[in-house]
Amino acid sequence: MALWSTTDWRALRQYASPIFIRGNPFALTALFLLVSSLVQIASDGISREHHGANTSAMGISFAMSAIAAHYWRQVDNPIAPTVPGLQRSEYRAALAFAALVGAVLATLLFRSGATSGGAAAYVATALAFGSFVPTQRNGTHVQMALRMLIMLPIMVLSFVPSIQTAMLTLPAWIGWPVAVCAAAGIANALTFDRVRTTDAMARMETMLERSGSAPARRAGRDRGQSTNCLPATLSSSAGLAGEIAAPAGRFLAFLLFAIPSALVSAHGHGSTWHAVAPVVRVQVPLAAALSIMTSGDWLRHRDDWPILFATGFHGSRLNFARALTAAFIRRAVIMSIVNAVIMTGILAAMGSISIAMASSVGLAVASALFGASCLPCAIVLTGRFGSQGLVFAGAILGMILAAAACEGVCLGAEPRLPALLGSVALLLVGVLLLTATPRRLARTDWPLETG
Repeated sequence: MALWSTTDWRALRQYASPIFIRGNPFALTALFLLVSSLVQIASDGISREHHGANTSAMGISFAMSAIAAHYWRQVDNPIAPTVPGLQRSEYRAALAFAALVGAVLATLLFRSGATSGGAAAYVATALAFGSFVPTQRNGTHVQMALRMLIMLPIMVLSFVPSIQTAMLTLPAWIGWPVAVCAAAGIANALTFDRVRTTDAMARMETMLERSGSAPARRAGRDRGQSTNCLPATLSSSAGLAGEIAAPAGRFLAFLLFAIPSALVSAHGHGSTWHAVAPVVRVQVPLAAALSIMTSGDWLRHRDDWPILFATGFHGSRLNFARALTAAFIRRAVIMSIVNAVIMTGILAAMGSISIAMASSVGLAVASALFGASCLPCAIVLTGRFGSQGLVFAGAILGMILAAAACEGVCLGAEPRLPALLGSVALLLVGVLLLTATPRRLARTDWPLETG
């Protein structure tokens, strides 16, 4: 039996073809982050204390997420079990390509000044976390939430420069064992047996039973039950409490990782608040912007749109598109207010902003967050609605702009007028996008398999 079969080679070649990028929400973002961050490292070296954050860890993690997304798409295909050796070949090809990517990136970091163990541990750890990032639309809410939490250490590794430098300079006797353990985690992640939770026919029958006759549908709307005909990404079984808890949980969970990182980055002075506070203060705007990362999910995860539209709750396609947009606006407003309140409260308690400024700063932060969360809608207007990668890239761009705006408004040097104008500009752009989105969405096809 050959060590590497023809089927294995065929599966591996797909990673160098348009098939890998088509319908992959992480590929373009990973490429952008990797190129920009590696150029930074080549220019400034691995020490980032005086050069700001470097997003190489995020880029490496998203690269593995792109590999995992392609892998699960292949093996989850209904006909995959009927093709002899297909699942095994896809598994081997995914691991081989991940190993190739990891080796190339670790070599580049090593040539830029990292230790061999540090480069291996840094790359392998980022790849391992990326392999658990949500890559399938049929995962449960618990799985999605857990994988989002798993992504938080990568955010800290990217935006706390001293932690990044410390990991890149690990001695070999620490770095290589960490890399081996991380590689084992990747191999395990790609065998993770996820439970399918969406059965299209069952969902259709359930929704049609709920819809009933036309009078029943009208009565259901009168009782406020039309929310049952919204996608899972725009509805919550926990109601308003769940919609508030989600952004608050992401914010506070990120800080739980950021505070220990701040203690380490204080270089032995973490026991004093004055040493820790500056690092924590810088992480707060990023924590507020973290929720923007999921702002495009309602446009990417549209498996059940045709089923929900077929129930007839909303009537025309335009009404259905308006209902989707209105549900997104509700969530975006709640997310913006919750994050703005928590952020301004923390900064006011730390003395970074005065109590008198808290309301105006909070309003500016909420405006920036809301406007940034609307940027994925721009993809709908361009006619590239089918591209999951572009929608996700729009969300990442929104997160970066929101973090910059929040930092400028709350922590920027006086005068803060440019940062305030930037927040207003984001808000205006968001409002314009949302105004045009429903009609464009109603006239656009809703492809299930996207490119």
